[in-house]
Amino acid sequence: MADIGSREELAAMIEGKSDDEINAGVADLGTVKVLGEIFEYMAGRFQPERASGQSAVIGWDITSPDGTHSYTLSVADGSCTATQGKADSARVTLGMALPDFLRFLTGQL
Repeated sequence: MADIGSREELAAMIEGKSDDEINAGVADLGTVKVLGEIFEYMAGRFQPERASGQSAVIGWDITSPDGTHSYTLSVADGSCTATQGKADSARVTLGMALPDFLRFLTGQL
């Protein structure tokens, strides 16, 4: 999360902000860029020892004012990869508005 820093920095950036303020702030940085950094960060934080022998495909549909952005986290063979796009045969797909997604990630929701 190069431009937005750590999870804690992201939390501080959105704390107390309205949905409109969060959407505008992310749009200023570039929604696709911010979401891409977040999903790469999520994949990088994967703890393979906690998913021993497991495989899963998790879809995410994040809705912002410019549309829905889909991402996939794929867990297999002790690794996790993040890709932009809809998940094929996802075990679960989570859909959230962008502000709620950021609040969820930072423990504010």
